[in-house]
Amino acid sequence: MNRSTMMGRALALLALFALPAGAQTVAPGGGATMPGGGAAIPAPTADQARQTIRRWFDGFEFVPRAEHFARLGPAAAPALIALAGDAAEHPVVRARALSAMVHLDDPASLSTLAALLESPDAPSLLRRKAALVLAEREGAGALERLTQALLNAPDDVPLREACARGLRGLGPAAHEARDALLRVETAPTVRGLLGAEKRIGLD
Repeated sequence: MNRSTMMGRALALLALFALPAGAQTVAPGGGATMPGGGAAIPAPTADQARQTIRRWFDGFEFVPRAEHFARLGPAAAPALIALAGDAAEHPVVRARALSAMVHLDDPASLSTLAALLESPDAPSLLRRKAALVLAEREGAGALERLTQALLNAPDDVPLREACARGLRGLGPAAHEARDALLRVETAPTVRGLLGAEKRIGLD
């Protein structure tokens, strides 16, 4: 690909992501159709998607939504996985990449979240994000993972708190597990999260 072609594609991608959310439609396989029925801009590569997402994460005022990641098409998942797994990135960037996986539905990012939650060597911040995103994406399917992660983190109260929050979000499906965990949990904050709202019919 010559330099002018590369520059043209880069400018087209910048134009795409600068448009308001409703100004274009997502084309099949990612990319977008421009207003007025113009030709669809091809979906970015994983490297291009990573660069775009990294720019999004540089600011604190802009929070990308589901439709922003939808425009990236299939490149969104590998881009977010790469950012989350890059130890050279700031921990906040890695955590934001994990949080953004709540907008995906692919098996690769789901496996990444599960592996992080279950890894005792992973940073606690990332494991906490993984717990919350798994709870939201999998619902009751995350019950066993959250329960085991809580039990296997005796020295990490913040991680146990995140698992308890995730379990609380599962509603009645997690009542039995929460009862069992309350019998062995000692940290007041974790106990409060495990017991909150469960017995007064608000779940």
